[in-house]
Amino acid sequence: MVLVIIGHVIQTVRGEAMNDSHLWNIIYSFHMPAFMAVSGWLAYREIKQLDYQESLWRRARQLLIPYGVWSLLFLSIRGNSSWASLADILLKPDLFFWFLWVLFFICALFILSQWFSEHFHINEIYILLLLCVSLMCIMVITEFRLFGFQFISYYFLFYTLGYCIHKYPQMQIENKLVLLLLVIIWAVLAWSWKMHELPGWIPLIPHLPSSLLQYVYRGLTAFIAISFILNSAHLFLNSKSGVNGLMAKLGKVSLGLYVVHLLLMELIVMGVTSIFPSLTVTMTEVLTFVIAFTLSVAIVILLMKNKWTAMIGLGKI
Repeated sequence: MVLVIIGHVIQTVRGEAMNDSHLWNIIYSFHMPAFMAVSGWLAYREIKQLDYQESLWRRARQLLIPYGVWSLLFLSIRGNSSWASLADILLKPDLFFWFLWVLFFICALFILSQWFSEHFHINEIYILLLLCVSLMCIMVITEFRLFGFQFISYYFLFYTLGYCIHKYPQMQIENKLVLLLLVIIWAVLAWSWKMHELPGWIPLIPHLPSSLLQYVYRGLTAFIAISFILNSAHLFLNSKSGVNGLMAKLGKVSLGLYVVHLLLMELIVMGVTSIFPSLTVTMTEVLTFVIAFTLSVAIVILLMKNKWTAMIGLGKI
C-alpha cells in the first residue's frame, strides 16, 4: 500500500508526465497485480465445508458498501451529483475506487467457481483456468470496458495465481538461486516497462494484435514479480517486530489507506503547490507523500474507533 500511495503521488503531481517517471513505471509494473495476488493467497483456507452464500454476502459488506460510501463522498466533495455521475459509480468504477469494486467481483467469481466445483465434482483448477482464459479472450477481442470488466478480467488471473501458490506446494519455490534469477528477470523487464506501449526491443508480430502483446508483456512482468514476492516473503518478513511489524499492522487497514489517500490526494497536491510554489517536482512529491500517508493513517485510526464507521468505511465486520 505504501507503493500504491507513492505511485498516486507521482501520478497526481506530474499528470501525463508520470509516464516519464522511471520510479512510477517500475512500481506500476507489479504493485496492483501483487496486491490482487496477495488477496488470492489470503483467500485460501483449509475448510472442507464453505457457506458460499454467507461468503458472498460477507465480501459484499466488506467491499461494495465502502465502495459506494466513499464514491458518493468523492462526488459530494467535487460538488457533482448529477444522474450521469451517479450512474458512473456502476458503469465506470475506474473513475472511483475501482480496486474495491473489482476485488468484490473477482471474489464473487471465485466463490461461484468453488461452488460449481463442489456440486459438479470438477477439480476447481480446471474451472479457474477456463475462467482466466475466457475472461482474457473476451477482454482482448471485445475491449469491453464498462462495469470495470477490463480490470476484473485482467486481475482475476493474478488473484488465481496467489491462491494457487498458497494451495499447491508444487507451485512454491524454495531454491534461493531460482528466486534470485526471478528478481533479475523482473528487473530487466521492469526497467523498460511502459503502461501503454511495448519496449523497443520487442518486435511486433504480424496478424497478432499489439494490445495482446502488451498484455502478455505486462502480465509476464507482474507474474515474475509475484512469484518472487509470494515465495520469498517468509525469508525476510517477521510480523512481530520492527518495521515488518508496522507493515503488518498497516496491511490490516490497507482498504482504509487506499480510499482515504485517494480522496485527499488532489487536495493535498493543490495545497502543497500553492504554499510552496518554488519546490522542485521531486520535493513536492516527497512532501505530498508524507502528508498523504500521515493523514490517511490518522483518519483510519479515527474510523477504527467506532464500530459503525469501521464497518461502513473500512469494511470491518
